[in-house]
Amino acid sequence: MRGSPDRRGPQLRRGAVATGVQGAGALVYLAAFVPDVGESCATLGGPDAPVNAWIRPFSDGFTYVPEDVAPGLFYGDCTPSAARDAASLLVPQAAGHGRGEVSTAAWRHVRSLYVVCTQDRATSPDLQRRMASRCSAARVFDASHSPYISRPQAIADANTEFAAA
Repeated sequence: MRGSPDRRGPQLRRGAVATGVQGAGALVYLAAFVPDVGESCATLGGPDAPVNAWIRPFSDGFTYVPEDVAPGLFYGDCTPSAARDAASLLVPQAAGHGRGEVSTAAWRHVRSLYVVCTQDRATSPDLQRRMASRCSAARVFDASHSPYISRPQAIADANTEFAAA
């Protein structure tokens, strides 16, 4: 794993974090958790979540996915170069990551699109389908966990169609 817990990359609001956003006009979830009030990503994914087999301890309670595993786990349908580049940007996760319970479920009040990725090796496609049922619209892609890298035009088209509907 390159980097350290102090290394910071772009901060995106995903899954549980996006769920708590106030004032959003719409939400888009890509192979993500859609927790309800009182739920956490850890409880939704459960102990058998596919990614759990690859999580390793890091210093100070942080955890990480080994860089040699990450390309296949998160970027299986990306070009080898794109998968290596994306994996090199991963940083260790803080202790307790995914265990916080959400206090607001914005998806209950605003339009939401869920993109199910049927070739995802990190988040179960079956769990994704359950999460998608909470959203107001869903699309299914034959893609890995990171369709924004492997299928950016398809994601852009899905967002455009969703926005226009």
